[in-house]
Formats: sequence, structure tokens, C-alpha cells
Amino acid sequence: MVSAERSRAGRRGRSALHLLWTVPVASALSFPMLALAAFSLCGVGCYSPQYVAYDEIPFAIFLCAGGGLLLLLAVQLVPWARSAWVRLLAAIPAGALWGGGWLLFGLRAFDPMSPLFGR
Repeated sequence: MVSAERSRAGRRGRSALHLLWTVPVASALSFPMLALAAFSLCGVGCYSPQYVAYDEIPFAIFLCAGGGLLLLLAVQLVPWARSAWVRLLAAIPAGALWGGGWLLFGLRAFDPMSPLFGR
């Protein structure tokens, strides 16, 4: 009985190691969508936050949500935890932070001269 529990725990530990390759692969696969979202908001040579194309925000949100969904699936589908709910509770913030962070990056939200800072 004890050896069966150890083998299950060992398999779960080895399954968690799959996150080491699934998360970078999902990040790499989502990067073209996220780069296109940032490019659609600004384009080539956009050095000033005043040139952000705010009419392209719905398209950028759609692309960033797709990138976040890829990361969410990578974290959710790898059986690194016994409960699917635990994996889901970790996957939702991971996907939201990944897609939302890239959306803020595309909007130049981290630039102190950005209109999002009230200037």
C-alpha cells in the first residue's frame, strides 16, 4: 500500500516538471499574437504615447486574451496538482497577468509620459 502511494506521488512530482517546458512553449506560441497586439496599437516608429491607436484597443484585447488563454491552458492541463480546481485557481491569474501585462505594455502604460498617467 505504501509503495503504491509513493509511486503516485512520484508521478505527480514528475508531472509537475512538465510545467518547465509547457509554460515556455505556450509563452512562445502566444508571443506572435501579443506582438501583433502591441504593433496594432502603435505600429513602427511609435515613440510617443500620443500616437497610440486607441481605436484598435478591441482587437488588441482580443489578441491578448488569446495569448493569456494559451498560458492558462498550459498551466491547467498539466497535472501538477491533484485537484483540477487548484490548477484552475492558479491558471486563471497566470493567464490574466500574462495577457493583461502585454496589453498594458502595448498601451505604453509603463511610460511616465503616457496619457494613462493623467498627462
